[in-house]
Amino acid sequence: DNRISGNLALFDIEKRNVMVTEKIGNENFGRVVGQVRSQGVELDLAGKLTDSLSLISSYAYTDARVTEDPKNNGKRMPNAARHTASLFLTQDFGNIGLAAGDDLRAGAGARYVSRRAGKDDNNFYLDAYTVADAFIAYSLPLNGYKVKWQLNVKNLFDQTYYPSSGNNLRVAIGEPRQVVLRASVDF
Repeated sequence: DNRISGNLALFDIEKRNVMVTEKIGNENFGRVVGQVRSQGVELDLAGKLTDSLSLISSYAYTDARVTEDPKNNGKRMPNAARHTASLFLTQDFGNIGLAAGDDLRAGAGARYVSRRAGKDDNNFYLDAYTVADAFIAYSLPLNGYKVKWQLNVKNLFDQTYYPSSGNNLRVAIGEPRQVVLRASVDF
């Protein structure tokens, strides 16, 4: 009934001359590796589960490794998670009767990233993390214009996470909880 659509992608990518960081003494230097290879599968689903409940989800398995290099051959590429996934659900409540033509929607979901190498030599790893987000949106007609209010909460549970690193001394910290209220008028 065309309510849900999906995409499946299989990939096998090779790339030459990818920059890596190498420590020599107390200094870090950039150099290129001969070749890296990324193989995997990605599945995306999106659509309506019911007339009022929508879904967006994805999963990816990625094996990203150095395939030609005298020092790092066979090592995992830094910051490349083997598993990533997300699931978001949105409920459309429709007209709730506060005003003629009003509309209420709410949604929530989570993003997951598995453990991954944090350095080219794979002796440092970043932990897996899951971050949840949510929103509520209310729109209503006002003097012939559609007015929409939306409250978004990113990192709902204020999870501490580390999305990437340059090495074990340069680790990025994920954004803390953010609450954003937005208003817009369509004319």
